[in-house]
Amino acid sequence: MGCAFWHGSVSVCFFPPILSQNYFSLGVLAELYTAQGKYAEAEQRFQDALRISEQQLGPEHPDVATSLNGLAKLYRHQGKYEQAEAFYERALAIREQSLGTNHPDTAELLHGLAKLLQDQGEHKQAEALYVRALNIQAQRLGAAHPNTQEIRNDYAAFLRSIGRDADDTAVVLSQEQDTNEKVVHSVLPENPETTHHQ
Repeated sequence: MGCAFWHGSVSVCFFPPILSQNYFSLGVLAELYTAQGKYAEAEQRFQDALRISEQQLGPEHPDVATSLNGLAKLYRHQGKYEQAEAFYERALAIREQSLGTNHPDTAELLHGLAKLLQDQGEHKQAEALYVRALNIQAQRLGAAHPNTQEIRNDYAAFLRSIGRDADDTAVVLSQEQDTNEKVVHSVLPENPETTHHQ
């Protein structure tokens, strides 16, 4: 159960039969309502999905973190930062415990929390999370993977927003090869004007 592999920028998840219809459909509807700006409807669907996953799988299951992440992103888009942070932190704790601190799904939450802290002007804390998320994705998925590039672009945009550029940046990515040789990558994207948002 939980997210088993990644295809492009989408985590592909497999759910037990008891959740395959209700839980997954609620998540899809919630994302659709969020995209349409129907936040009340989206919140209700995310809350329903959270309730089902907690009841069926237990409060510490990775799929519970998926529902929490959806709510956290929704609250962030609405400017409800305190609520968003609480949900991000709970989801992060679950994924770190169940999947590990260096799992790509854990990095997804670090990325979201970094953007939330950026929104609140907590630049030092946001940068630390950007760097941590970026290194996890580069090491686990590769520097060219879309998920890594998304974080790289958002991190670059963050640096520009606080008046820093490539010359100010000492951060590098290192990816272990099969030979245990490290390849160093620039932290900034080739096209710094392209920025993706969660």
